[in-house]
Amino acid sequence: MVGAKFVAKIRVSNGRFGLSLTDALRRAKQGDELQLKEGEYVVDSVSLSNLKITGLGDSSKVVIFGQLSIQGTCQIANVTIQAPPYHNALTVRDSQLELQSSQIHGEPAGKYPAIYASSSTVSMVDSNVFTDRAASSIEASSNSVLFAKDSGIGLLTLTASKATTSNVFSFAIVALERSRVDCAGFLELHPAEGRRSLRIEGESACSIELLRAQSEPLEGYCQDGYLKIGNVLVREGQKYLLVTKNAARIDIPAVGTATKNLDTSTAEPQPVEPPMPTVQKPKVILWDLKDARDFANAVAPKLNKGDTIMLEEGEYFLEQYEHFILMGADIAGRGRAERTILHGGIRIMDKANIRVSNLTIRPKAASNAVFVAGDESVNLVNVIIQPAPGAEKPAVVAIEGLVQMSDCRIAADSSAVAGSVDIGDGARLEAENSFLGWVNFWNAGQGQLVDCSAYRLWAETGSTVKSHGVLTIQVNECNMRAMVVKSNSTVRGAEVKPEATYAEIYVSESTLAIKDLKSPDTATVGVLGEDDAILDVTGNAVEIRNLDTEMLQETGPVVSVEPSSDASSQQLAQNDRTNSDTSAKSEVAQSTEANPLTELDNLTGLRTVKQQIATFTQMVQFNKMRQEQGLKTTGISMHSLFLGNPGTGKTTVARMLGDALYAAGAIEKNNFIEVGRPDLVGQHLGASAIMTQKALDKARGGILFVDEAYSLHQKEGNSFGQEAVDTILAYMENHRESIVVIFAGYANQMQDFLNMNPGLKSRIPNRFDFEDYSALEIAEIGYRSLLEADYTVDEQLYRRTVTQKYGQAADRSNGRWVRNFNEELVKQMAGRVFGQPSHDEAALTHITAADFEALLGGDAQAKQQKVDELLAELDRLVGLGNVKQWVRKLVNRVKIDQQRQQLGEVIARPSYHMVFAGNPGTGKTTVAKLIGQIFFNLGLLESPTVKTVDRAQLVGKWVGHTEEQTSRVIEEAMGGVLFVDEAYQLTDGSHSDFGRQAVETFVTRLEEDRDKFVAIFAGYTESMERFLKANPGLPSRIPLRIEFLDYSPAEIAQIVQDLLARNWSFDPDALADTVMSAYASLDPGARANGRWARNFVERVESEHIDYVATNHISAQQMKYISTELIRKMGQ
Repeated sequence: MVGAKFVAKIRVSNGRFGLSLTDALRRAKQGDELQLKEGEYVVDSVSLSNLKITGLGDSSKVVIFGQLSIQGTCQIANVTIQAPPYHNALTVRDSQLELQSSQIHGEPAGKYPAIYASSSTVSMVDSNVFTDRAASSIEASSNSVLFAKDSGIGLLTLTASKATTSNVFSFAIVALERSRVDCAGFLELHPAEGRRSLRIEGESACSIELLRAQSEPLEGYCQDGYLKIGNVLVREGQKYLLVTKNAARIDIPAVGTATKNLDTSTAEPQPVEPPMPTVQKPKVILWDLKDARDFANAVAPKLNKGDTIMLEEGEYFLEQYEHFILMGADIAGRGRAERTILHGGIRIMDKANIRVSNLTIRPKAASNAVFVAGDESVNLVNVIIQPAPGAEKPAVVAIEGLVQMSDCRIAADSSAVAGSVDIGDGARLEAENSFLGWVNFWNAGQGQLVDCSAYRLWAETGSTVKSHGVLTIQVNECNMRAMVVKSNSTVRGAEVKPEATYAEIYVSESTLAIKDLKSPDTATVGVLGEDDAILDVTGNAVEIRNLDTEMLQETGPVVSVEPSSDASSQQLAQNDRTNSDTSAKSEVAQSTEANPLTELDNLTGLRTVKQQIATFTQMVQFNKMRQEQGLKTTGISMHSLFLGNPGTGKTTVARMLGDALYAAGAIEKNNFIEVGRPDLVGQHLGASAIMTQKALDKARGGILFVDEAYSLHQKEGNSFGQEAVDTILAYMENHRESIVVIFAGYANQMQDFLNMNPGLKSRIPNRFDFEDYSALEIAEIGYRSLLEADYTVDEQLYRRTVTQKYGQAADRSNGRWVRNFNEELVKQMAGRVFGQPSHDEAALTHITAADFEALLGGDAQAKQQKVDELLAELDRLVGLGNVKQWVRKLVNRVKIDQQRQQLGEVIARPSYHMVFAGNPGTGKTTVAKLIGQIFFNLGLLESPTVKTVDRAQLVGKWVGHTEEQTSRVIEEAMGGVLFVDEAYQLTDGSHSDFGRQAVETFVTRLEEDRDKFVAIFAGYTESMERFLKANPGLPSRIPLRIEFLDYSPAEIAQIVQDLLARNWSFDPDALADTVMSAYASLDPGARANGRWARNFVERVESEHIDYVATNHISAQQMKYISTELIRKMGQ
């Protein structure tokens, strides 16, 4: 098979003048992308072979009617596919399919699954399969694999196959014949009436992290299988029943479940029969935009309870109804929620259970958006509620009803307690991954929250709230407490994270139980209890106070920190200080006029650090203000971690923080001592303690900055470093008010340092994360540095060059990289100036384009000439016609990409990783070396080097060794080409073989570092196909593929002639006839292509040399190889 490259994008239209989908499929070559405009396309049954189909616009408006048969590796994105009657929508056999943001509708008869896969891999992201609940949606058999994330998979049936899911909705899952199911996140089940939602049979196994069983029947079945469930989420008073048989094994939580073992039952229960069909089947009604203001006449007369109202993107109005409409039908948006807007309110019809999804609701100021009462329930999915300005009523109200919310957002104002969610009189709220604004529970209201957030949570009069995952309390601007729990209520949470600098929780005559109350760095959470409150709270920086036993003044307001803005950089030397002088030293600020925080804001980048420093210093100033008013202060620890890569300004920011703390009166001296391992660690027992104590005493009253603190930890012989750390820790404890210690280093390596002493991490509560500079920020830093050093340069040329080079750089050392770049650039300038007769001011200050060209290895014309020479060298190679054509197309593609960037067009760097498939000796290594040099001269790579490795250099001998070896090989190849020969050997072993860890390491690095190196994976054609299928992430990360065809006998003869002609003369016709005859007579398996040619030449040379030496041939005749000898060697 000839490898395909994604080279063509074909626009498809169903209009009169556009290219039809049928014609486009007929013209498309493997690897092409078909881009479909909005419209309907009827194709009946067609095959897709290594193609990509992408819908342009609204996916619901790009509709394909027909059956698509997948061959090879195909991608389908942003389309809707409708299966014809009695056909699958998608058939996948021995192939791979990636679905993204697409909707698949099964055939109307419900007899055949929407997607059928056999010996294949199907990946779904943000996609949905629509069928009747009792009809099969996806069937996978014969070792197929399904990956599904954030998708709806309908009724899934696995036979001897595997499914891995994350946050999916399903009608039911059936696993048969040793199938495997692994469900991360949640699995929400909505089975058909009378059908079980889980069936695990025939030695199959299923693992579910969180099972959300929201629709009856709440029943699963496990026969001769294994089922594990982490948590079960059901409605209050209900349980999910697991029926087992034939020694099935189940591992399920006690809460929310029940079991029944048929092996021990006296009589086997009869299966639940489906109910008789209803008289009228629910239907879908489209609310047309032209009737957007006439719901009462255009839609309402057609509605029955249980129907679905479908809305396209646009604005719809319920202005014919004063406050709200009584609703018993589902409402669903077909586009994006933020662009599908419903003006008005909804009240749920008596005893109705409706679903509202994918839209925005804007109620009137005097109305609720959603109102639920009695036995009613509403399920809100991906719904945005936007309360009117000055809203008088809560956004959502539930009285004795049920409100379910998933991926929803109440767009409440943080500066006014309006647009709330009110749950009372025994009503229940079940919310997941939603922002609830101001959420209130009253009069026995109940809440079950999973990974939600709010401005405030209020629970009173017998209410109960349970939070799973993380509950985030965002900063409000009303100075309101984060939580209020009163009047015999209970709030329990796994992890609660207030985001304010100071947050307060009030509990009266109630119970608050929080396993992990996490406050931000430098922040404090006050928990106030009175009237016999029960407080069971643990966490960092938490102050628990019992108001029954002490008199307290009202706590200060919540401090809201606004992010600081980025500004231009300081001089590069300030932005990146090195460790060239590692001796302990102190510095005193030279100016008392400059505001250190203003100086910090003027640094380029560092957005996260600026925000963290602002929060930190504001808390210090807040304490000072309280102290000046005679109030008690909140004790805070100022010891800090500065985590980041080299050149991100850690030392510079530490100095500025010291200046700011001194100016705020938080430290008594403007004293900054910078040390490293040589200043703290001695060479004999006891020396480290003495050296470290000396540095600490010198820094007392100010800041001790420990750079590269991770170097204090060593895997072996670490006792001297441990002595230094223990000394620092004791000093921090005994002099907590008189010194600030900052530990700096790489984020990953600092973990070993923190583990050196159990008390270390808790005594360093403040963490500052120094993110890497972007390429644009690097260009800004470097450009400003040159200007401040009295140089002039073409700004656009400098920024373009630095941005491109830093994007390709293997050494991403941030400020240090651009400093080194500038130094090399100035060296080129100096060399040029010294060769000129005139040395005026302009010559000594202006950096020219010639200096850039000299630094980058020549001007554009010279590099283009080199590329032409390399392509000519490629053309001189024997054979390889398809490869030569492919390489030229690849070069054209690179040039066009670069021209687009030079024109200012912002395009993502394409991935140029590739597969070289073919038998040995077909020139793969030779072509790889040429590509390395071509890419270097095109400016695509930093180096022309090609590093060649095979399995032996990549696969280790113990757990973790392979990842280490593979990562090291990739690092060594950075900037150039990594050629992995016989790559298929990494995946041809068993599933426990370490080679697969090498592939997983490659999958990550191929994407993350695609702009820093090019990887070429080589091997036999069929073996490389298996290699690409071994990991679903490989095909998309290695988009370029080329087949190296076997040499013909005539091409082998030409290679032999070229090799022999370098040193000998001979009869070329006789040689060609002999070689072609000999090579053609070989079995196909013995034809080693170029290797056979080289071996043949070596045998001829060896035989001729022996003949010359034995027969005393004269010097004039020894260069000629006789025809007789040649024919003899060909026998």
